[in-house]
Amino acid sequence: MTPRDPIHTGSGQAGRETQAPAHPVPRRVLVLARGAGDRAWVAGALGKHGFEVRTWDRLETLGGETMTGVDAAVLVARRSAVSLRVAEARLSRLLPGRGLVILAGPAGFAPAAGEGRLVLWWPPSATRLCDAVRRALADAADARTLDGLGLPPSARAALADAVALGGVEGHPEWYLEALLSDGTTGWTGGAVLAPSDGVRYRVVAARGIRESYVLRLVRRHPPPGGLEGSPPRPVRIGRTLRSPASALRALRAWWWLAGPPCAGAGARTFLFRARAAVDVPWADAVLGVLARRLSREVEPAWTDPVTGLERGTEAEVAARACAVASDGAGGAAVVLVAVPALRELRWAHGPRVEARAAGILAARLGRGLRGTDTLVRLGAERFAVVLPATDEVEASRVARRLRRALAGDELLRRRGETAPLARELDVRAEALFVSAGSDPRALAERLSQACAV
Repeated sequence: MTPRDPIHTGSGQAGRETQAPAHPVPRRVLVLARGAGDRAWVAGALGKHGFEVRTWDRLETLGGETMTGVDAAVLVARRSAVSLRVAEARLSRLLPGRGLVILAGPAGFAPAAGEGRLVLWWPPSATRLCDAVRRALADAADARTLDGLGLPPSARAALADAVALGGVEGHPEWYLEALLSDGTTGWTGGAVLAPSDGVRYRVVAARGIRESYVLRLVRRHPPPGGLEGSPPRPVRIGRTLRSPASALRALRAWWWLAGPPCAGAGARTFLFRARAAVDVPWADAVLGVLARRLSREVEPAWTDPVTGLERGTEAEVAARACAVASDGAGGAAVVLVAVPALRELRWAHGPRVEARAAGILAARLGRGLRGTDTLVRLGAERFAVVLPATDEVEASRVARRLRRALAGDELLRRRGETAPLARELDVRAEALFVSAGSDPRALAERLSQACAV
């Protein structure tokens, strides 16, 4: 008889192995906003991306048939009669277990309080808004799965921490530590592996097993390449694994799943259960939730992969600045920063040198900004900073400070290098004041002409 493949990633399972349930992502969204213009813009953006939209104006009168069949809600909180915290709690009661996206200005901005809830600056781009709604829907569906499993609170908290620590900005060792911190999850130990040369793997982190044992298992049974999007399945170890190592003989089952993203592209998570460990009924389903959540912990399309900043256009920056100026006192300002040297570096030395330089510039521009300020990358050579509650004098001062932070400094320095890598930068910065009631289209035109390179 042909031996069973020791690693399975197909959609079916044999015997008593259970597959994590699949949840179709629903598409019906309730838009709640006091302003008719706000409701129309959000509903139009969602409708263009295939969502079925309902609209309502007041949280105080929400109820009845309006909420029937709603799978997620988008709340524009900038003109709400109640605080953001109260509005979030009320919607959580009215729509339990459903996704929630809150659009808030600087005055009311605060982190969301639960699973399936996201808070964005108002106004977001249409792409960012739709991505947030999709993520809130998927996170809420996974939360309902965990509710049905009866997972202990400590294990659920450890799972949420593991997803956060395994994200793009996380750490592989911390991710693995959180994943294995609670014994009720059913896994005895594991490892995080990253491809070293396209064929072989190297161990980035390991717990409960020696790295040499993990590499020996990988050589005998390499992890499959198509794990992304496939539900993880346990491998029941009988005679399929022959090894003199007692640690490997003590394994009863193991799993492969994709990620974490913090370990780089092609990374794999290896988890195992020892023969002496107690069976946990929810282990397989929890791994399915973990795999889906890790797949969403990637750089979104609206994030610049080089600098980590939000990408934007002049129209999006203008819309945000005008909305912030209308919400707060004292207006707002936009500071445009242009560095033509980035374009010259790309022409002379290639995109890798340009990417390194752009990352250094973004880090220097971000120093000293307030928590309510927003730094956006407009293009290859241009950056924009949206400053809420800022007058013309303060905006000009910020523009001079940003120019001094870059000009007269050496962009890159390496041993033996000469110009243009080690050179003074030609930096242009211009401040534009935005008053309440400003026209976003006119401001976008001014932004496109400012600091022209």
